Amino acid sequence: MADCADNIIMLDIPHFHSDLRMCLHSEGDAMISARLRKDKYWELYETQLTLQHLREGDVYVDVGANIGYYSLIAAKKVGNNGCVIAYEPNPQNFALLQANIKLNHLTK
Repeated sequence: MADCADNIIMLDIPHFHSDLRMCLHSEGDAMISARLRKDKYWELYETQLTLQHLREGDVYVDVGANIGYYSLIAAKKVGNNGCVIAYEPNPQNFALLQANIKLNHLTK
């Protein structure tokens, strides 16, 4: 698991009540981690669309999952009967993706 004890935030997505936490890049990411640290959500319109269209039991495929933002919210939305498949080729992002899955107890 990536060492992220000092870089954990609680997501606060408008109209989506969850207890999702995310481990972010400590430095070097001026976009996603910086925005998540500031706003506690990413791409509000796209997030709302994703949440609006996912249902319990759905399968969600996240290609280019980065550190797992959409994978995490999809996992919460599809529940235990659904499935999230996340692919991330960048080793640093993949390490954070894995850390975020474990941090939120989303593995089966």
